[in-house]
Amino acid sequence: MGDSPGKFPKREKKKAETRQKIIDASIELFFQMGAGDVTMEAVAKAAGIHVQTLYSHFPNKLSLMLAGDQHWFDQFTAYMSDPAKTGDTFSRWRDWLKTAYRRFVEDEKKYKHLVQRKSSSLIGFAGLSAIQIQYENVLCEHLASDFDMSADDVGIPRLVAGMLVSGNAAVIRRFLSEDIQLLDESVKAAELVESLFGHLIVHRVRANYTRKKVAE
Repeated sequence: MGDSPGKFPKREKKKAETRQKIIDASIELFFQMGAGDVTMEAVAKAAGIHVQTLYSHFPNKLSLMLAGDQHWFDQFTAYMSDPAKTGDTFSRWRDWLKTAYRRFVEDEKKYKHLVQRKSSSLIGFAGLSAIQIQYENVLCEHLASDFDMSADDVGIPRLVAGMLVSGNAAVIRRFLSEDIQLLDESVKAAELVESLFGHLIVHRVRANYTRKKVAE
């Protein structure tokens, strides 16, 4: 006989709980030891699970190291695609930065240390760079819609998306070495890009044109 439908939610809940235990354990180990010294066996032991269970959730150390970053990217993708959300891509990006960084800097020292650990590891740096590209792709798609342009090739939406992501990355690098307000500086960088390209948003252009016609 097959499993009853009622068993699946419990199974998925248990799976999600195990995954979160793994992520929490790995964060603590990466914080304490650094990426190069953390082993999959050590994470499994810290999470209180069998190593094979760990591999069923995360096939390698890179996927485990970036689990938190991937989780936030998945949340970002859902946020940007939520039809209930209002505003253009620039405003959504700013709102997302505020939401994420408020959470991250609840323990600023720990967050800074974790980012430093990942960035100092070649495999961690490569993984973070790959996730940045994913952010750029999502922003490019939404900016293309705002601008009524194609998201293909290296056009304006791609270049603007790159500026948003690179600007944010530059702020994070400063945050690691200087005493700055991460949230405030990230929002400023986003606002600077918007000040240069916000006029390309189609509905803004149409609104300005309408006001000009009325004034005439």
